[in-house]
Amino acid sequence: MLNMIIDRIRDKIRGDFKPFTLCLSDGRSYLIPNPEYIAVGASIIVVITQDDRVLTIDPQHIISLEEEPGRKIR
Repeated sequence: MLNMIIDRIRDKIRGDFKPFTLCLSDGRSYLIPNPEYIAVGASIIVVITQDDRVLTIDPQHIISLEEEPGRKIR
């Protein structure tokens, strides 16, 4: 399951990128407006928020990846 989430995130940040939101099990969510705002390791996700905070997220807490309809940022 862990590798599946990490693989899905990697797929989303490659190629024709579309903004998406990471939704976490505690109710928090983070917009990923472009690939520069996220780093994917073997067992960890690092997100830089739009106000320059750095968050380390355990992929086990990611419950969904939601595309932002109609938004495409390059």
